[in-house]
Amino acid sequence: MKIGGVVPLIACAGCMTASEPYPVVAVAALTGGASGITGSLEILGANSGKSNATEFDRRTLAAYRVRLPDSAPRRVRLYDARACDATEPLELLADLQLIRRVGDETHFFAQSVLVRGERLDVDTETAQAFVSLVPDTPSYVIGKIAVVQALDRDDGSPGAWLACGAFASVSLR
Repeated sequence: MKIGGVVPLIACAGCMTASEPYPVVAVAALTGGASGITGSLEILGANSGKSNATEFDRRTLAAYRVRLPDSAPRRVRLYDARACDATEPLELLADLQLIRRVGDETHFFAQSVLVRGERLDVDTETAQAFVSLVPDTPSYVIGKIAVVQALDRDDGSPGAWLACGAFASVSLR
């Protein structure tokens, strides 16, 4: 089945599903007004990305609890800003690629992966980014924003913001 001219491929090694308990250490509660996008983007607990929870780690992020109004893909980016109404040029912390609804969940997808001569969006279920959970370190993500955007424009510029939320620490759940 092609979606937007691209065949989605589901590939997940050692993945967990939202129905299984998983440790969450930070969330960005998304609000999108008219976009209909709600829910939370989650940073999973230590060792979720083979991390030893050092100052600058590869962390796993999940979008299972993000609710999208349809199956259209959206892009997720993390920015070094403290508020969703920031107007200054924003520093990109991480591009997490695409999210798309899969059944009752939302998964991350690696975009346009070349597989045997064909471009596929690969369902990775979760995404990984190098972010810090330790204050006063590079790429400290708590208080920074996660943005769900429309797909990039034809000229390569980022798509319109559809939903946004700032990361906050949570007690391990």
